[in-house]
Amino acid sequence: MVVDPASPSLVSCARMVLDVAMRWGLPVLWLVWAGLAWWTAPRDVDAAELDRDLAAGRVVSWQRGDAWAGGEFLWVRRQPELRPNPQGAVITWTVPDGRTRYAAIDPVVEPLPADDEWSTRLRDVDRWSSGRGLTDRLADAAGWLGGLLAVGWLAVLVLGPAPAAGTRWFWWWLGLLPFGLGVLAWVNREWWRRHQKPAHDRYTGWFGFGCLIGLGIVVSLVLMLLRGALGGGVVPL
Repeated sequence: MVVDPASPSLVSCARMVLDVAMRWGLPVLWLVWAGLAWWTAPRDVDAAELDRDLAAGRVVSWQRGDAWAGGEFLWVRRQPELRPNPQGAVITWTVPDGRTRYAAIDPVVEPLPADDEWSTRLRDVDRWSSGRGLTDRLADAAGWLGGLLAVGWLAVLVLGPAPAAGTRWFWWWLGLLPFGLGVLAWVNREWWRRHQKPAHDRYTGWFGFGCLIGLGIVVSLVLMLLRGALGGGVVPL
């Protein structure tokens, strides 16, 4: 017996799988990605923390530089990396649990000389370029999960069922909000509450573009306030 691939049972099964993946799988994936991204993000500490980590033997690798650089795919940010500079005003290091820390140092200090206290204590510690152990693995995992999350959202948005509350362009712009907040809003409205009848016409792409700008500013301000109130250890780069 040949089963018609377009039979109602197969179509219903495919729709059920997609519904479960969007309602449950995507939010769980987002939580795992967010946790890994937060854990591996560089944390601002004072220079005394480096002394304590060195004394306890917790420094896995280190680097000195002057500026942070990082790429971005849609809203998924790659872990920022410090641009190397032997006379830079920032020193960053990793610890065994996979976290990255950085501290500002005196910018007029010469390249770490042989008799410099830090240089002497860091002599047997790997430079950044030679690998960061667990930090690298966790950051790579976060990058892959974030990319999978973004590609999955985009594929379903373009190829999946027509959205109910807004046009595809509306959700495209809103989905570019930092940290995937727009993607979570899309899951909530278009999958968890999909059968709720909209009380308005579908939101347009222009409205979504305006929301992206306005809400993007709000998110940046909230992060700035939280960072100031809780510190860089809780709200990292």
